[in-house]
Parts: sequence; C-alpha cells; structure tokens
Amino acid sequence: EALKHEASCEVEAAQKDDVACILYTSGTTGRPKGAMVTHGGLAANAETCTEIWNFGPNE
Repeated sequence: EALKHEASCEVEAAQKDDVACILYTSGTTGRPKGAMVTHGGLAANAETCTEIWNFGPNE
C-alpha cells in the first residue's frame, strides 16, 4: 500500500554552522572523543586543500 503514495520530503539547506559529521579520536591517550565538524569547516578545508595542492575543476 505504501507504494501507491508518492513520497514527499521537505529538505532544508544545510547552514554553515550545522554539524556535518562527527570525527572520533582513537583514544590512544585516554577515552576516545568526538569532534563535531560543521559544513562551514568542511567547505573551508576543501577550499584550502584546493589552493595548497592546485586542484583544477577536473580533479
């Protein structure tokens, strides 16, 4: 019966301060810890890597 209905989902655009992912440490010096990485942080990292390594539009 679910297939009879069209799926609908409202999706909001991510904001720069929204959490994109959580990176965890290995915990080699204690308990593992998680660091929340924002969309803005990921974008800034991508821009920096692009500049440092001279990535072009086809890479």
